Amino acid sequence: MKSLKNKKWVGMVAVLLIAIALVPAMALAGTADTEFQPMFQKILDWTQGFLGKSLAVGAVLVGAGMAIYYQSAGPAVMGIAMALILAFGPGAIQGVVTATF
Repeated sequence: MKSLKNKKWVGMVAVLLIAIALVPAMALAGTADTEFQPMFQKILDWTQGFLGKSLAVGAVLVGAGMAIYYQSAGPAVMGIAMALILAFGPGAIQGVVTATF
């Protein structure tokens, strides 16, 4: 039993050391290579364009419909939360990834 606890401890320490070793690489992740920039721009255009707006409105409508069916505000709140994530999520992610120290 003690051996199993030691193995878990060693595993956690190894994961921590790997994470610490990758921190400098992650700091440059938003400014380095440009291979995926066209794909990122396309997805960003989709989410901030009419596709994203349509999905956001659809999420609100589905949430409202489910709220009426189940007579609960929970689905409507989830629909609004999904619409907010679709509206503000890509910009927030882009701000976090491209932030420099």
